Amino acid sequence: MSNNSIEYIFTIIDKFSPAFNKMASAMKKSMSSMDKFNKKLKAIGESTKKMGEKFRKVGRGMSLYLTAPLTAMGVLALRNFNQQALAVEQVRVGLESTGGAAARTLEQLTVAAKKMQTETLFGDETILGGVTAQLLTFTNIAGEAFDRTQQVVLDVSTRLAAASGGVADLTSTSIMLGKALNDPVANLGALGRAGIQFSEEQSEQIKTLWKHGHALESQRMILKELETQYGGSAAAAASVGTGGLTQLKNDFMDMLESIGDIIYQGLVPFIKNLGEMIKWLNKLSPVQKKWAVIIATSVAVMGPLIVMVGLLISGFGMLVGVIGTVGLPLFLALGGVIVALGLAIFNIIKYFDALKSGFNDAWATMVGFGLAVKSGFLTAYSWIKNVIDIILKLQSIITSPFRYILNTLKKVEDSILKVQSLAKSPLKLVTSGVDKLKGLFGGKVKSLSENKFEGAMDININAAKGVVKKIVTTKKGHGFRLGTNMAEY
Repeated sequence: MSNNSIEYIFTIIDKFSPAFNKMASAMKKSMSSMDKFNKKLKAIGESTKKMGEKFRKVGRGMSLYLTAPLTAMGVLALRNFNQQALAVEQVRVGLESTGGAAARTLEQLTVAAKKMQTETLFGDETILGGVTAQLLTFTNIAGEAFDRTQQVVLDVSTRLAAASGGVADLTSTSIMLGKALNDPVANLGALGRAGIQFSEEQSEQIKTLWKHGHALESQRMILKELETQYGGSAAAAASVGTGGLTQLKNDFMDMLESIGDIIYQGLVPFIKNLGEMIKWLNKLSPVQKKWAVIIATSVAVMGPLIVMVGLLISGFGMLVGVIGTVGLPLFLALGGVIVALGLAIFNIIKYFDALKSGFNDAWATMVGFGLAVKSGFLTAYSWIKNVIDIILKLQSIITSPFRYILNTLKKVEDSILKVQSLAKSPLKLVTSGVDKLKGLFGGKVKSLSENKFEGAMDININAAKGVVKKIVTTKKGHGFRLGTNMAEY
């Protein structure tokens, strides 16, 4: 290579060196700025991390001591509401299917169950499901006999459970007594096999009455003997031992039933809207379902993709440093990227029709998905509104006893103030009288306070004598003489 060529190359390098130096200096400044920016981001990140940890601690505490107990109570409330609703519904269906043969309405039977709950260990939902609904299947038991039979079932079950050390089986006892009362001729002997004995004379009389059409009299004989043998057993069990706690539990469960009703009514719109959304999804075509899966998958990978973007941003400073040292290869790489993009655009144009068809399908699916999301948001809004309504109702239920207590305390306070006022009245009279006496003998009281007792006493005696003399001298006869004597005294 000639000297002229070498000189030409160095001349070109000399000309471009300032530009490269400026570029390197600018990159260096950029890196310095990015370092400062990264430090600030790091500080913000640390602060956010600490704040996040505090929120997590608060969240864990609320979840453990508030959310979890309230959720458990909500689940228990829904369960008790469901049990009560099922029991009441079985009684309603029983009344309907038997044509009201028991001669009792649903309201009468639910009220009777609640009354028996207050006197026994059994909850009203247990009585309705295990006793009332079962006895309704025996259409020959009605009116007074039906009411007495329910109570007898509770007494017999309680006594038999106490004897065996087991749990009272209301359903079995109801069926056994129901059969005997529904047809004594065929089933009275079953009571004897279960340990409930009737004499031969009683058995014959009961069956004879039944055969001659005196069903009610026959049932009354059976119920009277059962009440004689087992009457009062259920009430006695509730009055001893932990019976009080069991009754308290039953009352608490009744309260949860009402709360469960409120919660369920709030869930009804949400359940309805969710069901409609599921029906809509089931009606999608196979292509729409395919694109729905694609969209869902895209949403699922969104998180990792964002993490990757964050890593790319974090490495941007390193990339800027590399540009200052390997500028030419990087430019070549960028050129390759541009070429790749050109090829991608060419392929898009080439296969535009196929992409258009796929895009249309995807768009239709996205529109449907958007409508579903809209429905979901509306459902969520409705649910949140119902939850707020539920909270307000629960707040009213919970705070009403406290308001009653506060009102009672206010009344007690008012009573105390009235008593205090009444007590002060006599005291005011006494104080007023003392003040008047002090005014009358003011100078004398002052002299007493100065320890001049004797002089003050003389003055007071003389003053009293003068007053008495003026009074008595107005009288005639002995009144004046009395005045004279007093004066002499």
